Amino acid sequence: LNLPLQGQLQFLGRDAGGPGQWGLVRSVPVPSLMFGTVDLDGDLAVTGNGDEAVDHDGNPATPDLAGAGVVRVFGRHAGGYDNWGLLAKLHKGSGAKQDGHYGSSVALEGGRVAVGYPDGDAVSPAVAGAGVVELTATGSGVWTEATIPNPFLATAAEFGGALSVDGPYL
Repeated sequence: LNLPLQGQLQFLGRDAGGPGQWGLVRSVPVPSLMFGTVDLDGDLAVTGNGDEAVDHDGNPATPDLAGAGVVRVFGRHAGGYDNWGLLAKLHKGSGAKQDGHYGSSVALEGGRVAVGYPDGDAVSPAVAGAGVVELTATGSGVWTEATIPNPFLATAAEFGGALSVDGPYL
């Protein structure tokens, strides 16, 4: 996985450039020119851009929440062999706020995506931290979100700024 600044994900494969060589498998355009974080696990890849503007007023042509943040999930073979197509574009639903920075960090394992939003939400600043987004077991493309409250409330304003997932641990 290579991340140039041209708004593309580049998937590299071992032996794709010849025996023992890494080579380009697929380039996937990402509408946002910059994104801050990426993770890859098996046939899923996830990108996060905590600075991307989000539409919450029903007019997608003019996103109204600057810095609300977006996470994109890509699937291998979605739309064709080795295609790495977009499966979902996610943003913080209820409680989204300007400069909330949802997607400042992402971590992926299996169908679980941990999403950091270290600058909180509009409903409760104490919820600043990490949201866990999980793909339903049916594979129907429906994503659900469960919020992990900041356990350090007054002492860790940047909770969720960096994440890792390993089995049941975040």
